[in-house]
Amino acid sequence: MISVLMPVYNEELYLKEALDSILNQTYSNFELIIINDCSTDATEQIILGYSDPRIHYFKNERNLGIVGTLNYGLGLCKNKYIARFDGNDINHLDRFEKQINYMETHNNVVACGCYFTIIGKEDQGAIDIASNPDDIRCDMALYSQVPHTFVMLRNDVICSKGLRYKEEYRYAEDYKLWTELLQYGDIFNIPEILGKVRIVNEGISVAHIDRQRQLSDRVRKDYLLQLGIKTNFTLGEIVGGKLTKEQVKETLINYYPFIIRCKPYNWIRKNYVSCLKKYMKQLGRFERVKELRKFNTILSIKDCLSIVIK
Repeated sequence: MISVLMPVYNEELYLKEALDSILNQTYSNFELIIINDCSTDATEQIILGYSDPRIHYFKNERNLGIVGTLNYGLGLCKNKYIARFDGNDINHLDRFEKQINYMETHNNVVACGCYFTIIGKEDQGAIDIASNPDDIRCDMALYSQVPHTFVMLRNDVICSKGLRYKEEYRYAEDYKLWTELLQYGDIFNIPEILGKVRIVNEGISVAHIDRQRQLSDRVRKDYLLQLGIKTNFTLGEIVGGKLTKEQVKETLINYYPFIIRCKPYNWIRKNYVSCLKKYMKQLGRFERVKELRKFNTILSIKDCLSIVIK
């Protein structure tokens, strides 16, 4: 029923704990596809130390990197669902059971994630991501809403639509895939903590954070364009103070048709309102009143008054 896709590269420190959290799942009808991307540590020895028949071990002839390895792995997955997992994280033992139960009763859902916590130098509480599909569609324009290491995918959609991770979006390849999946169905996150993500100093996201931010901005623009909204800049660039006043205005206007479709509590709508208020503070009182006519449908009366009488 499930193909678990697990790429590994130099994971010796935490691999056993990660593997045990898969092999001891309460739902046991799965195959575990492990692809070793030319590790130079004891990763292979740890894997070969297991005799569980559900493990299918592959080793790349050369280092393909995360995107190449994931795409190779997708081609190996033959079951109804694909469950992603990384070699240094931890599953709660009922993760698969809860995700498959949900997806079996919600055929419109093409991907299912969950809430999670972060462990590392300092443990953190649950990460705040959207749960229901409508909120995820909105907030995906702000940042990725799906925990890659804990996602379960509907394999027939991946195969029939020819979906793959894109090398040109490396370090944000998962974010790009989620936005493409939203063209074919809904994404849902189970509002329960079903795993722990381990942050290590050598991790991809830590080592390449600047590149990841650039590519994430590109994904946001692509996603908005997919929704029929063309913008040259993102809300993040407004927050970062990188844009001129005219560029800020242009961006706010471009986002507006999308924002009014989002519920008031969505993160992206809150972020947008914050950017709008920041922009208004740069204007004279007469200009503020004039500009408010364009945006007042998403501002509360209190917000409007505070902007006008500033």
